[in-house]
Amino acid sequence: MKNLCLTLASMMLFAAAQAAPVLDQPATGQPSIGSIEVLSFAPDGVLLIGDGKNRQVVAVATGDVKKLNGDYAKVEGFASEIAGRLGAKTGDVEIMDIAVNPKSRRLYAAVRKQDDKSYLVVTLAPGGKIEHFALDKVEYAAVPLPKGVGRVTDVVWAGNRLVAAARANEEFASKIYAVDGPLQHNRAGQLYSAETYHVSHRRWETKAPMSVMIPYEEDGKHYIVGAFSCTPVVKYPIDAIKPGAKIKGISMIELGSGNRPLDMFGYQKAGKSSVLTNTFRFHHSRRPYGPSPHLAFRFDEALLGAENVNEKAIHRTRDKNVEGKIDIAESFHGVVQMDQLDEKSALALKETNGKDLDLVTIALP
Repeated sequence: MKNLCLTLASMMLFAAAQAAPVLDQPATGQPSIGSIEVLSFAPDGVLLIGDGKNRQVVAVATGDVKKLNGDYAKVEGFASEIAGRLGAKTGDVEIMDIAVNPKSRRLYAAVRKQDDKSYLVVTLAPGGKIEHFALDKVEYAAVPLPKGVGRVTDVVWAGNRLVAAARANEEFASKIYAVDGPLQHNRAGQLYSAETYHVSHRRWETKAPMSVMIPYEEDGKHYIVGAFSCTPVVKYPIDAIKPGAKIKGISMIELGSGNRPLDMFGYQKAGKSSVLTNTFRFHHSRRPYGPSPHLAFRFDEALLGAENVNEKAIHRTRDKNVEGKIDIAESFHGVVQMDQLDEKSALALKETNGKDLDLVTIALP
């Protein structure tokens, strides 16, 4: 799933982008959505929906721009609560992704109903009730993805452009798709192939797509920072890329083998810029790092500017100089999905003793 980097540099990018509209002459009505794989937000409450089935990203003007104050109460069995609101059976609702609108602090959740395989969006405000966010009368721009692109793994707003990560069925299967804003309905962008050095695998790879990504700025240059399974953290320059080009990533950090990243965002706390990513550890049964296969890592954003890269990238499990720079965020053990709520906390779906997940607020590490 899926999210916007809110570190100092990226907040400056985000604020600058708000000067220009996200949508230009949008369509009005009901977008045709075949799937909702990921959710994210562009400025001014514009919801970004990754739809791999229909090979598109749909940008929807929510009109949700008023800041909501107050705290979120814990919601036990969040999927069951959504099922009750929709009149569905308990267990017949799957939560695909969650995203917090940074403009309003309202939570949005992508839901798949098992009975009819339909997708929809629900919302929750602090102190409020779960509500269905209808997509039948909205302003929107559907941005088409090229033929051959499969699942959309993440989508973000970076500076003044939409960037999506996806996978295709070809040798250079890892794809990055970008279109400059403001977005126009049915206007296509450019597709790029991505090559990445996987530190744990000790080789260059072209098939694995980014699981999660955030925008990042360094010395006036714009990048996308993505995380992959097994778990390199890689940055890709996006300022000077040409249509059809192959983008070579720069692996900056290795978080350790056996992890699949799920979400990622940046934040500031006590004057320090950090990045937080939660993962599913598929090696948990034979080499656990905690009580759950779902865990999270916090690392210093400054590591994204390190000089040693690719084969020499800093490795959490091998290097001895990462103490205090890369940590396991123990308070996020069991978190399956998350997004930043504000400068102090995150909203998260966390494992319980049962099969359902609780919606909780967790202080940022």
